[in-house]
Amino acid sequence: MKLWRVDSFFLFLSRRICLYVLLIAFSPLKAQTPSIKKLDSISHYYSLSNTDSIALEERLSYATMFLEGAMKYKQDSLIYLGLMRKTKLLGGIGDYENAIVD
Repeated sequence: MKLWRVDSFFLFLSRRICLYVLLIAFSPLKAQTPSIKKLDSISHYYSLSNTDSIALEERLSYATMFLEGAMKYKQDSLIYLGLMRKTKLLGGIGDYENAIVD
């Protein structure tokens, strides 16, 4: 009886391992997501655009760099943050025409 339980357990385990190997081998490639290091670099631009001790024009350039990086990696939530930040900074400068996105 014990021998049967041990054999069935190993059979069950080997089937599971084979199933996982097959799933991994034949699964579609994951969509390329930017690495954490790349996201850290563009998040640094976002934090610089929020720094009040920097002039508005320079903060606007940092927001633009952040937005370009977000668009490069096609991250919708980051694009939204970049657009909101850039709009706020353009409003602070008084450049209302460029704050409106067509």
